[in-house]
Amino acid sequence: MSQKELGYSADKDKTTITRIIDSLEQRNAIKRHKHPSDRRSFRIYLTQEGRELIQELQPIPDKVNKSACIGLSENEVLSFKQTLQTLQNQIIDETDRFKLSSTE
Repeated sequence: MSQKELGYSADKDKTTITRIIDSLEQRNAIKRHKHPSDRRSFRIYLTQEGRELIQELQPIPDKVNKSACIGLSENEVLSFKQTLQTLQNQIIDETDRFKLSSTE
């Protein structure tokens, strides 16, 4: 994935994603390689250390999410997730429209 795509997927600005990538690279969790067709861009690759870090850390948000949803039915959780996804998509669309209108 390119650094730009990663920032977009993570909903982080360019500066923030660069800092995160720098930190992960120092921990040998990722490797950054120049994009083969775009010299200004980098491709980000997960290393074995990065895979192990994910395996180690993933249970934490899973446990927090499970605890936060105590008392909600499976349908309520699903509906909430769908609502959040809809809101996120609308925010992205509005942000994209704003960027387009500000460059015209």
